Amino acid sequence: MPRFMPDAAGGPAKEARGLLSLLQTNSVESVRQTIGMNPERLPVLREFDLLTLHLPRSKRMRGRLRVRCNGRTLSPFLRALVLACLRNGWPQRRILQKYPVGPGVVLRLSKEISASTLKPCGRGRRLSGEVKDAILANVKMKRRSTDLQRKFRIDYGTVQTFRRSLGDFEDRRHWKKLSQEQIERATAMLRRGEKWRAVASAFDVSLATLQKRVTFRKRKNSDAT
Repeated sequence: MPRFMPDAAGGPAKEARGLLSLLQTNSVESVRQTIGMNPERLPVLREFDLLTLHLPRSKRMRGRLRVRCNGRTLSPFLRALVLACLRNGWPQRRILQKYPVGPGVVLRLSKEISASTLKPCGRGRRLSGEVKDAILANVKMKRRSTDLQRKFRIDYGTVQTFRRSLGDFEDRRHWKKLSQEQIERATAMLRRGEKWRAVASAFDVSLATLQKRVTFRKRKNSDAT
C-alpha cells in the first residue's frame, strides 16, 4: 500500500480514489464542488484533497500518483485543518499522521502563524514579543523566580536569562527578603491567629523564608491547673 493512501481499504478513502477518474474530463475544483461541503461529505473531501497532492505533473506517468506531495496544490480546506491543529499546539508528527500533507507544508504553515509561540509550554516553544515584554516588566518589579515560572510557565534558566539581559547578576540566595519592620508586622499577625501561609502570601515570600526569619512560634496553651 502506498504511503500516501490513508485507510485505503474502504470508506471515504475508497470513494475519493474512485473520483479521480472524473479528472480526465473535469477540473479538480469542479470535482470538489461535486463532493460538496456538507458535514457528512467532509471526510470524502478531505481524502480527495489528500490525493490531489499526489497528482502527476506530466502525462508520462499515465495516471499514476506521485509518492511525494506537491505542497503548491494544497486546498483551502486542508490548509484550514492543518492550521487548526497548529493553533491547538499539535506537534508536526501528529499532524502528519492525521493529515499526510508533507513536512514541508506543515513547516511553511507553522512559520506563517508563528505556531511555536502559541504553545503554552513544552519543547519547541518560543516566546512572543508580548510575553517577553511582560516577563521583563515583572523582572523589573523584583518578582520572585518561582512566581515568574508559574505565571509564564517558564523554567528557572529563562528567568535568569532575562535578569542578565537587564544587567542583574546578583545572587538572590543571600538576600534578606524581610526587613525588621516586616518581621515585626508578621509576628503581630501570627499572634492574632493568622495562618503561616496567609502571612507568607501577604509579604510575598515563601513559607520557609517566613519561618526562618520570624522567631515567634505558636504554642498550645497549657491546661490550667
